[in-house]
Amino acid sequence: MSTRPLCILGAGYVGLVSGACLAEAGAAGDAPVLCLDVDDALVARLCRGELPLHEPGLAELVARGLGSGRLAFSSDPERVHGARVVLVSVGTWARRGDDRTDVSHVHAAARSVAPFLADDALVVTRSTVPVGTTRALGVELARLTGRPIAVASNPEFLREGSAIADFMHPPRVVIGCAPGPAGDDAAALLGTLYAPLGAPVLRLSLESAELAKYAANALLATKVSFMNELSALCEVAGADVAAIADALALDPRIGPGHLTPGPGLGGSCLPKDLRALAEMAEAHGVAAHVARGVLAADAAHKRRLADGILALAPRRVAVLGLSFKADTSDLRSSPSLDLITTLRGHGLTITAHDPHAATAPAARPLLPADVALAPDPYAACAGADVTVLATEWDSYRSLDLARVAATMRGRHLVDLRAVIAPAAALAAGLDLHTLGQPRPSAPATPVNRQSTSLSAHD
Repeated sequence: MSTRPLCILGAGYVGLVSGACLAEAGAAGDAPVLCLDVDDALVARLCRGELPLHEPGLAELVARGLGSGRLAFSSDPERVHGARVVLVSVGTWARRGDDRTDVSHVHAAARSVAPFLADDALVVTRSTVPVGTTRALGVELARLTGRPIAVASNPEFLREGSAIADFMHPPRVVIGCAPGPAGDDAAALLGTLYAPLGAPVLRLSLESAELAKYAANALLATKVSFMNELSALCEVAGADVAAIADALALDPRIGPGHLTPGPGLGGSCLPKDLRALAEMAEAHGVAAHVARGVLAADAAHKRRLADGILALAPRRVAVLGLSFKADTSDLRSSPSLDLITTLRGHGLTITAHDPHAATAPAARPLLPADVALAPDPYAACAGADVTVLATEWDSYRSLDLARVAATMRGRHLVDLRAVIAPAAALAAGLDLHTLGQPRPSAPATPVNRQSTSLSAHD
């Protein structure tokens, strides 16, 4: 692979991160890692080192790759000629009208380069695709080229906000290959590709690798929704969800991740993949009780949060944080947008702030037209009856709460991420509402807790 380019189809989030990281790792040796995309304007921006998204450390990685010649961008599919490995990293969204995954872009990308594939090219689905997609892609490529084309599955497990660390230091690399010599060759090739990362490589069947990504996201979504549901019980039973999370985290069967309640499922993966897994199971005649239950629990949790804010009788609400999580500008399926839409439906005036997502080109079309975007969090809070902290940006952890209180009309601070110290809020004269903390009427009040729960019955 030292003299042959490595090609990635798609320069979106997954493709761009994968390309930049593989270039940094020297995965293609003396040849470049080439990211191909049909969007000419995007390619032109990337060639200048301009990124369409916020991801910590990615701009520096792209700049180094471009400067060294290890990373390149193009919209010309013919440049795939000579590549030994072609990673398909285009978007897969829910189809309009149902929750099934739309793989049309995967097939379109593969078709566009089919005439230029080398005889020994390995085409790898890195996109999240339903079971059977990779095998079907191999059949289609063989029909288009008139010869067998080796295929494999290599699902990504990147978390927005920490994608570079996830790629460069993965706990495992999952590859799916067919049985037999061709599959053995594909597994060996991908093992060499990822060898610089020093991670264990798990070889699965094509179908198992495809399903592994959905299973991982569904299990994480289940954990998130369980903690959100538990927080509601804590509020009425006099328990502290944070203390319970500490106890759960020490259980090796459970682990410490995803144990903090929050505003609900969001982002481009968890909600979409959970719905897709349910549809996939039901299409195969398998009941999706858990997946459907998690989706219902998440919807109920988001309604509960909105009801709790509405119960505070505000006229103006400030929302701090639009992205679905910190360290990303991604607004796809953001719980903040769900909350804003619900509050606007009740006639409330909304002003919002986000350190990155508010300036992203995709932000404005996703927000109701009458939601104002403030230049800083204090401007967003001006005249607000309730301020909602919806995204755990580090800059919000160090807010001057006295300044927040001085600019607000009301005193309610709803912290959906548990980043505000109760003592600091109390000192500023703010009434702090935190998920999973007992209501004043609950059976018990934990020691050293100054905040109250977010409940429609407060």
